[in-house]
Amino acid sequence: MAREDSRSIRNRMRMSIFRWANRLLVKMWALMPFRLVMVIVRTLLESQGFGAGARVGKSGEIYAARSLLNLKGDSKVVVLDIGANRGEYSELLLNTVPKAEIHAFEPAAKTFKLLDGRLGSRANVSIYNFALGNIDGSAHLYKENPIARIASLTPLDITQDHLTEEIAIRRLDSVFPTLNVEQIHLAKIDVEGHEMDVLMGAEEVIRSGKIKNIQFELGEFSIDTRTTLKSFFTFFGDYQYELFLIRPRSLYPLKQYKPLYEQYSTTNFVACKK
Repeated sequence: MAREDSRSIRNRMRMSIFRWANRLLVKMWALMPFRLVMVIVRTLLESQGFGAGARVGKSGEIYAARSLLNLKGDSKVVVLDIGANRGEYSELLLNTVPKAEIHAFEPAAKTFKLLDGRLGSRANVSIYNFALGNIDGSAHLYKENPIARIASLTPLDITQDHLTEEIAIRRLDSVFPTLNVEQIHLAKIDVEGHEMDVLMGAEEVIRSGKIKNIQFELGEFSIDTRTTLKSFFTFFGDYQYELFLIRPRSLYPLKQYKPLYEQYSTTNFVACKK
């Protein structure tokens, strides 16, 4: 009985110290300049993967790909690079997985030429000068400059109306039979807020279980297209995928949706087939 009383006293003391420390910490944060607090918060979030997705080499994307592909010997893997831009992601991936079969999609004509110059001579890389989306047709691509690192099907604050280009769009459901592959081991989607459109145009392939892992981005351009992380939870839940946050050196399972996860600094997630 005395031992239980002693343990109870220690527990109450710990809780009192914790509450005191918490109140002190809150007061200290309240006294700090707002800009300094935001810098600290941003640094902490980036260390966990939130807002760290803009830099391919440091975002954890290649680490995630290597982990998800789970290579054994000379096993063949097929990767889709949707929104390939100038080919940075595919090139880094090939440095890690040199035998990967990559299909890279980039609709902007001048950016496509840079992609072709970078990866076009690789025997295991196929490049396509059209976008993937939810229609088979065409649309206008808005760009920030003629050789765009950032371009979107939606006019953004950084894009310019006079720098537009008509591009071809196709659904992955239409394209898949022409790829001559049985399974897609990883599809990486980075299309400046239109990730959900790509998924909607790939529902038949996803429903058939042909894509094992799907990486997607949530960022500031998702605000313009009214795309939320909750919408991805709903979509992938219907097809029996589990969601993970891509951290710099690990994958963190997101077992259920929480509004706290709605961070619109560039962040990468991956959906894995159960």
